[in-house]
Amino acid sequence: MSKGNTAVFTVKQIYSKEQPILFVHHNTDGTWHFFTGDKIKAADAMMVALFEITTIDKTIANILDLPKGWQASRRSIKEEWLRVQVG
Repeated sequence: MSKGNTAVFTVKQIYSKEQPILFVHHNTDGTWHFFTGDKIKAADAMMVALFEITTIDKTIANILDLPKGWQASRRSIKEEWLRVQVG
């Protein structure tokens, strides 16, 4: 499977472009999570291909080198990503 076809976790609000991606977590098991920063409701959760996320937000390309166990966040889409090791 190519990296672009990797399945990632996100929410409907990002997929429908209603809200921006403000929080990214690259889990220690290799899974990726792309969220708005708001509390997540199970009904909003979904899996999509990584290439779909990079199509929605081109700045994601800047953090695809995020190591496993790290997260990146920003307060708005106009800000730079802040990287933090969490695990």
